[in-house]
Amino acid sequence: MNLRFLETFVCAARLKSFSLAAEKLNTSQAAVSSRIATLETDLGVKLFERDIRGVRLTAVGHSALAKAEDLVRRAADFRQSLADPEAVRGA
Repeated sequence: MNLRFLETFVCAARLKSFSLAAEKLNTSQAAVSSRIATLETDLGVKLFERDIRGVRLTAVGHSALAKAEDLVRRAADFRQSLADPEAVRGA
């Protein structure tokens, strides 16, 4: 499972749009769609319902969102802790 793909999932879920997520992540809509499709394949679940009006989370997507947000937040905390040498030494 790729952390960037989880970040993409969280962003798309929050914005309810692959195109808005692409804009926020400075990438293409095709890249967002590909990341989400790969994540769904890796996890063996469907996270989004797609139709002509846009995307919406499935029931599994809703339950996965809070856990994905937590993982993304923890990864950001980890990165931040490494940027602060005192925090690493104090651990």
